[in-house]
Amino acid sequence: MNELKIIEYQDQRVLLTSQLAESYETDPRIINNNFNRNCERYELGKHFYVLKGKELVDFCSHQIDEYKISPKARAVYLWTERGAFLHAKSLNTDKAWEVYDSLVEHYFKSREAKPSMLPTTYKEALLQLVAQVEQNEKLELENKELKPKAQFADAVSTSENSCLVGELAKIIKANGYDIGQKRLFEWLRENGYLMRKGEAYNQPTQKSMDLGLMKIKKGVRQNPDGSSITTVTTKITGKGQIYFVNKYMKLKEEEKLICF
Repeated sequence: MNELKIIEYQDQRVLLTSQLAESYETDPRIINNNFNRNCERYELGKHFYVLKGKELVDFCSHQIDEYKISPKARAVYLWTERGAFLHAKSLNTDKAWEVYDSLVEHYFKSREAKPSMLPTTYKEALLQLVAQVEQNEKLELENKELKPKAQFADAVSTSENSCLVGELAKIIKANGYDIGQKRLFEWLRENGYLMRKGEAYNQPTQKSMDLGLMKIKKGVRQNPDGSSITTVTTKITGKGQIYFVNKYMKLKEEEKLICF
């Protein structure tokens, strides 16, 4: 593995897709494909960042030719240490794991620690102590807030409780993205999760079934004349609920990035 050009963003070291692919001895397209197939596992700001618009132009102007980015690129992804881990997990080769360990030790963890400023007066010592206590309290509060969310996600993803598309729209809206049942149905059809026409209209596509995001519930309804018909209802699995909520949270963040 060649020596990596150090790139920092948001006060942490990150890697371009080309750098990550080169390090793992794979093709950038494979990195992108793995991300697209498992995008529900990646969280913006935790596993990756997306640069667009002016921020992308400014970033590209400072990059060396070795990792020159195409002027036609509309977005550039930057992978954090946690993002590099998920990609190693997707590739799951001995080489990828070996390189990941090396990246952690020699790239991500190699930032020189900033020298701590020792207090010179009693007042400065008290102020530093107060700042440290406040920081610890903040971290403790964040952990308490994140733990129930993580437990909820794990519980929902493995749960047998499924919901209707309309109920999913309410869940997404409760998470901060304004969408209703009609628009959600349209989005699911346009993006290949629901059938767009024919007798199977609004039923899950093979893609949705293979990913475990949806299922169908069949029932029988009696008509007044005594005859019966079979009904088919599309249901979103627990895994699907997490998947689509994460999808819309990423859409929300990307829309924010476009607005300067």
